[in-house]
Amino acid sequence: MTALQINSEISSFAFSLFKEFPTNTNLIFSPASIYLVLAMTSIGSNTETLQEFKNVLGFENPKQFAQQVRDATQILLDQSQGVQTKIANKIYYGFTNLDEEYQKIMQESFSSSIEQVDFQKDYELSRVKINKWVESVTNDRVKDLIQPDSLSPSTLMVLVNAIYFNGKFDKQFPKYDTQKREFNVSDNSKVLVDLMLVENEYPFFENESYQYVQIPYKGKQFMMEIILPKEDYTLSEVEENLTLQNLLNLRQNANEIKIDLGLPKFKIEYQTSKILKGILNKLGLKKCFQADADFSSMSKNNSIFIDDIVQKSVIEVNEEGAEAAAATYAQIVFSSARISECKKPKVLCTRPFLYTISHKPSGQILFIGRMKNPIQNQ
Repeated sequence: MTALQINSEISSFAFSLFKEFPTNTNLIFSPASIYLVLAMTSIGSNTETLQEFKNVLGFENPKQFAQQVRDATQILLDQSQGVQTKIANKIYYGFTNLDEEYQKIMQESFSSSIEQVDFQKDYELSRVKINKWVESVTNDRVKDLIQPDSLSPSTLMVLVNAIYFNGKFDKQFPKYDTQKREFNVSDNSKVLVDLMLVENEYPFFENESYQYVQIPYKGKQFMMEIILPKEDYTLSEVEENLTLQNLLNLRQNANEIKIDLGLPKFKIEYQTSKILKGILNKLGLKKCFQADADFSSMSKNNSIFIDDIVQKSVIEVNEEGAEAAAATYAQIVFSSARISECKKPKVLCTRPFLYTISHKPSGQILFIGRMKNPIQNQ
């Protein structure tokens, strides 16, 4: 498996997760961040627990997988002028015998710092420390990742990944053209939003059910992708039939033409709370959450398992560009169609739509979300 194949696995993983999230709310999450935390955790597993990680994450050899994840991550850190990306991993552990080989892999392949803390004596202080680290990595965008009372004296380890993206649009929306427009939340509900408007050339494709637009960021290494259902189709209908292969086809078939584009300004945050663990169960990760999980490559002297996995994500989109961040932690505890040639297309996002922030060369989806109501922040 190559770094590009890892990026493809993450995008496939993104769609598997997306299909399981609730459909009635705004949504933003980072499949890449969840994947990286699971990858870090998988390296410490063995036997049936390891096999489930292999099946869900799509790898065979753990050591090779760690190196491939390192290479895939480096691709995303290729900075462009006007774009900033940060990916950081850290492990906090509260016991004395964290496996040396595991530590070496975490440091070399995941660039993870490792810090010993005393969860048993002061788990609340440890929680505050972890949250401060996440805030620093995400430019204060992700706050209070770990909620009070989430950790306990039985916490052995917390593995954290944080991803931060800040990109200026290659062709920015003129602020003076932003207008108040109605956004159709549903057939019976409309809200007033700030709709950013621009006329420019963008990669575009449409078929009978939706329109697809790529909005490049400076340097054209990253892009925001918009999938807007046409008026006779609902967002749920489009989501139901959308697959990674569909998205790849859209990317391949999009042609750069002049369009009228309208996109609402919005700012939302989303925390997975207790649902992510259940979603991963559905995808095939079960053993790692059970008391008889095998994490003997982390610690041979402790019977441990994953108690919970949580992500918090935020995104803000305005005329200049987008800023998005996500952080994910896993807590380990003791067991006890065609383009119209007749006229210039209009893509006015005044009804619910899907969006991604993706890395164009690799195709990896860093963030994926759903906009149901731009004036709600979650």
